[in-house]
Amino acid sequence: TRIIRENESYSIYQATTFENYLQAKSFYEQGKIREAVQKVEKDLIINPDHVRSLALLGRIFEERGEYDRAAEGYRQLIVFNPGLSFGFQKIGRIHEIEKRWDQAVENYEISLEIDSEQHEVLNNLALIYAVHRNQIARGMRLIKKALRLQPNFTKYQDTLLKLREMQ
Repeated sequence: TRIIRENESYSIYQATTFENYLQAKSFYEQGKIREAVQKVEKDLIINPDHVRSLALLGRIFEERGEYDRAAEGYRQLIVFNPGLSFGFQKIGRIHEIEKRWDQAVENYEISLEIDSEQHEVLNNLALIYAVHRNQIARGMRLIKKALRLQPNFTKYQDTLLKLREMQ
C-alpha cells in the first residue's frame, strides 16, 4: 500500500474526472449522444461540481429539446458556481425558447449582475423588452450597449434596426 499525500490525491482525482469529461466531449462531437451522457454522468458522480460536464450535459439536453433536463443541469451549475453567469444565461435562454418572458428576464438580469458585458444577453433582453413588454426605449439602451461591446456583429445591428422600426 502506498501512502499518497493529499495534493497528489487531488491531482489523480482531477485527472480522472477530466478524462471522463474529455471522453464525453469526444462522444458528443462524434454524435454519440448516449455515450456522451453516460460519460458526463460518470464524471458528475465523481465530481458533481465539474463546470464543464454540467455545461455539456445541459447543452446536450437543450439541443435535444429536453429543456427541463437541460435547465436542471444548468441549475446544478449555479448551485455549485453561483458567481458564474453562464448558468443564469443558459436558463434564461431556455425560458426564452419556452416563451416564459418573466423568467427569462429574471435569469438574464442576474447573469448581467455577475458580468455586465455579455453582449448576447444584452441583445436577448433588448428583444424581450421591446417586443414582449413594449419597452422599446429600454430595449434600445440594451442593444446599443451590446453594439458598443461588439460593434460589427450583424445580429445586433439587425436588432437595432428592428427596434428602430418599432419606435
